[in-house]
Amino acid sequence: LKPYLWDLKVAFEHENNTTEWLDEVIKLSHIRCPLRIVVCYFTEGEERAKALNFASAMLCKKIGENVAEGEQFLLIIGDSGRRAKQVNISTYTPYLYQNGVFKIQNW
Repeated sequence: LKPYLWDLKVAFEHENNTTEWLDEVIKLSHIRCPLRIVVCYFTEGEERAKALNFASAMLCKKIGENVAEGEQFLLIIGDSGRRAKQVNISTYTPYLYQNGVFKIQNW
């Protein structure tokens, strides 16, 4: 047998379907590494807030209120329905999972 000693630094998932990105969040909840990132797309406004709350609740059930020390779980949501020419830096919003919720990040 060959020893496979993986040492993942980053786990990354990208989901184009606006109704299936929570699956990617849960998939990465099973992986331990310093940085887990999900890039997805969703509408702006109140519906996004509801989706973030639901995603936070589901992730909290899987891993608890916080990731392990030295780890981060980042969710990057792009505005759905944008054409390539409409995309700019404000099209994507980063959220970091902390204390049982995805909190918006201003980097």
